[in-house]
Amino acid sequence: MKRRCRVCGAVYEYCYSCEKVHSWRALTDTADHYYVLNVLMEYQVDHDAMKAYQAFCRRSIDIHDTVGFLPNVQTLLDEIACAVKAVDKKKTVPLPHRAAVQKKAAASREMKDAADKTE
Repeated sequence: MKRRCRVCGAVYEYCYSCEKVHSWRALTDTADHYYVLNVLMEYQVDHDAMKAYQAFCRRSIDIHDTVGFLPNVQTLLDEIACAVKAVDKKKTVPLPHRAAVQKKAAASREMKDAADKTE
């Protein structure tokens, strides 16, 4: 069966057993996208941008790199980024080194592109 990722919109193959065991494959095409989806769902409930930002930083997910995500996901990530930036202007908040996060995100994209080419 085919499903569409709720984060990037990519179509991917999945089987009934994934849904039966409540696997991340029932909602997204990658485990990282499932993590993004869960953090965003939690953010929509509690509206704690700093908590969401820190969750993304723990997994080295660059919330500024939204290319390839669905518009609603991009909007939420931009909202979180703006809220964190506003908090940072009010007080000094230790933010992770952005270059390291961007480097890991680029490596992840390269690996995904290489995997797509082999399929």
